[in-house]
Amino acid sequence: MQLYQQNPAAEIAPLGQGLVILEPGTRKFCALNATSGVIWTRMKEPASLDQLADHLVSNFQGITLDAARKDVEEIVGEMTALGIVLKV
Repeated sequence: MQLYQQNPAAEIAPLGQGLVILEPGTRKFCALNATSGVIWTRMKEPASLDQLADHLVSNFQGITLDAARKDVEEIVGEMTALGIVLKV
C-alpha cells in the first residue's frame, strides 16, 4: 500500500480559507482550497489514498466515497508532481 506524506521542507502560509505551499528546492508552489487543505493537513502523518478519501468523507457532508477517492487521487497526484508531497 502506497503512503503519502507532507514534504517536511515545504513552507506553508495561509491564504483566505486555504493555504499556499512552497517547495523551496524547486521553488514551485501550490494554492490549496479548503478541500485540498484538509487533505494536506491529514498528510502530516503518512496516509494511503483510501485513508485520505475516508478523511474527506468524514469532514464534508454530501460527498460519496467514490467522489472523494477521485478527488484525492487528482489532488495528491498534483501535490506529488510539485514535490510538496512525498511517497513514503
